[in-house]
This record gives sequence, structure tokens and C-alpha cells, in this order.
Amino acid sequence: MPQKNKFNLLKTLIRGLVALIVVFSLATPMSVSAFISIRNGYPIGPREDGLEIPMAEYFMPPLLMPAIYDSNDWDSDMLSERSPTRRREGLDIRGLIPEIDEEFNAAETINHHISEYVVEALISEARRLRARTITFGYEYHPTNDVISIVIYANVVTTLPHTLVRSVNFSASDGTLLSMDDATGMNVTPLAGRILAEKIRSNPERYYAALSIPLASQAFFVTDDRLVILFDGFRLSTRVGDVETLELIFQNINTVILTTEDYRPNGPYGLKMIPLRAMLEGQLGYNIRWCDEYNYAAVYRNSTRIIKLRPNDNEYIVLDTQRRSLESAPLIFNGSMYVPITFFDQILPLTTYTVDSEGNITFLAYLT
Repeated sequence: MPQKNKFNLLKTLIRGLVALIVVFSLATPMSVSAFISIRNGYPIGPREDGLEIPMAEYFMPPLLMPAIYDSNDWDSDMLSERSPTRRREGLDIRGLIPEIDEEFNAAETINHHISEYVVEALISEARRLRARTITFGYEYHPTNDVISIVIYANVVTTLPHTLVRSVNFSASDGTLLSMDDATGMNVTPLAGRILAEKIRSNPERYYAALSIPLASQAFFVTDDRLVILFDGFRLSTRVGDVETLELIFQNINTVILTTEDYRPNGPYGLKMIPLRAMLEGQLGYNIRWCDEYNYAAVYRNSTRIIKLRPNDNEYIVLDTQRRSLESAPLIFNGSMYVPITFFDQILPLTTYTVDSEGNITFLAYLT
């Protein structure tokens, strides 16, 4: 018997057992020791004190039954596969594509998205490339909260390469998720910074890469990282295989400042950020004040990397390079405040967002 049918039979048998117990209990007032109690949908056995169970204690409405009776939550058995259309106007279509079982409450929506917005888009791209063959495959990456399905398409053209798309949805209700939704952070701009750094560090490999809208890229989520996927030849004409960009969650450091933590300055309301509150703590920097020469020094791993002076719109890097600030640092209540743009300069893998209430969330990627 297939695994799914066994599971459905088990659910039916348990439902029948619960129904018999409830009906018997309602029809026959007996002491507790004579039958099994039901609490939160589970048989728990008789109470030991010999007292009769109040009706509310052993009768449980169906809405409170445990997850075994509920098909809305995701289960790995709900993922199956099927063959796509075999041929499309001279294009030989092979392989397998994923399909969600109808027991999952959002199966229709997700399957429609896979068929119409993923598979069809890949077939259209293969035809645009004048491919002779396209072969589908997929990977499955589940977590407690997010289900990621990555769909690959190997296309045979003059230069064979691989296309990749993804579908990410909530394990609880099937809602389709963006990269930011799936990670719970405004991670897309940060990923863009990391990608730019990757390209700069290896120009020979990625010399053909252009600006790429990461929000539309394929990705999947695991318990400890976000993995962004790029089509073959997307980052470089030299790379025909799928390229990846990984963001390790433990390397993403978050600093949140409320409107009471920073100060607007000047006619345009430039946000001045407290230097110590921003860099110390989670980001691991150390701030030391030098009374003799009236400057603040920023240390990283016991190395002094920056010096700043109040009312001086320049700062010194590694005791040699002078760089400009958008506004001079100021002292308020014994703390130094610097322009928010200062952190773009010294923390290249850092982004920030300002919400509707003026709170600022910094994301810094530190390895």
C-alpha cells in the first residue's frame, strides 16, 4: 500500500476511535476508571483519583484536534513529481518537475505557480536560446517555517548551460515568499553588497557581470543560510554552471536604533548616529577616547583603523589616508555622533533601512 494511503487510513482509524470514545462517554455516565479521557485531542488514560470526568474534560471540539488530523501543515509526503509536456515545437522536453499533493491547503496555488511561472518561463527561455533539448530536475529544502523547491533546467544549445528558478512558501499556510519574507530580514540589499564585493574580488572570472536585480533570483533557505542561485552565464560568459551566493545567518549582525538613539542634524535632517552604540557590542569594534589629542579611535581586533575628531569633517584610516565625511562629528551628552553615511564607508557589507516610525535597522555582514 502506498505510504500516503497508509497515512490516510491511520487518520481515519484514529478519528473513528475518538468518535466511539466520545459517544460512549456521553451515553454512559460511569466513573473515570472505566474509560479513557480525551484531552487536547489525545487519549491520556483514566485519572487516578477515581473521580468522574466533567464532560468538558473528555469532549474536545474538532477544531482543537492535534496536527495529525490537519492536512494544512506541510509534510514531506505531500511532495511528488510528474513529467512535463514531452515536446514543444521542436524542443524535446525531458526530466521531472515537482508537484504538491492536493492535501496541502495551498497546493492549487503553488502548482499553478510552478507550471505557469516557472516551467513555462524556462521553456520559453530555452526556445529563445534555440535549444534542442531541455531537461528538468529539482531539489527540495525544507525547514520548520519555509519550504524551498529549486527547479533546474539543463538546456542543450551551442554552449550547454543550466537555468534555475525557485518556489519558496510558508510551511504553515502555503503563502509564497520573497527572499526578505523567507529570511525575516531586509536581506536583498545586503546580498547585493556581498555580490558586488564577490565580483570586485575576482574580476577575471566575473568581468561580464552587470547589475543584477537580486529580488528576482532563485534562492533557497536552510536552517543556517540563504543561498542565492544564478543561471549559467548570468554572472560571466565564462561560467556555464549555476553560480551560488551564500549568506550565513550567524554572520548577519543586526543593530536597531530608535528615534531616541540618534539625532537629526542640519536643514536636511541628516541622521547622526552614536558611534559607540553602533560599532560596539554585536559588531565587535572597540571605541577609545584620547583626551590628549581629542579624538576617538575605532579598533578592530586590537588594531586601530580609524581616528575621528569632533567638528572635523575628515577622518583618518590606518593613520595614513584622509577621507571626507558628509558632516563633522559632534559631541552630545558625552557621546560622539557621526553621519549615517560614515558606516557605508567603513563597513562595506552593511545596509540600513528606516521604517515609517523613523527607527533604523542596520544589517552588517561580518566574517
